[in-house]
Amino acid sequence: MLISRNLSHPREVGYHFTSGHDMDVVVADTLMYVAVNHYGLRIVDITSLDIPVEVGFYDTPGNATALAKSGNLVYVADDFAGLQIVDVSVPTSPVLAGEIALLGNAVDIAVAGSYAFVASFDAGLQIIDISDPTSPSLVGAYNTPLITRGVDVSGRLHS
Repeated sequence: MLISRNLSHPREVGYHFTSGHDMDVVVADTLMYVAVNHYGLRIVDITSLDIPVEVGFYDTPGNATALAKSGNLVYVADDFAGLQIVDVSVPTSPVLAGEIALLGNAVDIAVAGSYAFVASFDAGLQIIDISDPTSPSLVGAYNTPLITRGVDVSGRLHS
């Protein structure tokens, strides 16, 4: 569902049906990137808000639960399939740029600089070096005492 920008009187201005459960959305310019659980990453053109149109998709191997976008890459927390990095430089033909298996189930993601921070449910926080997106590597982890469902990054990063 697309909502009008009038915050005091929100109303639906457009709708795009996906075939699954929409888990997360990232909007950049006139494109909307949607994590659709069992159906992976969907790319929707929202140039015309009243008639959004799916223009591309990448069916991830797991369950797409969360997204982060940086440049021409979309980082997908893909449940049991770990982190999937999708090149969306051609939105109509997204392709896999890189991937990494992780402990636990990847359920949320935040990207800052050359790092992806992945909430891995029962395996805590995983920190991935994405400076080479074709070959991401695990550089750190913190096993939280309880399940980890969300992650966000703010401030300066120190290595």
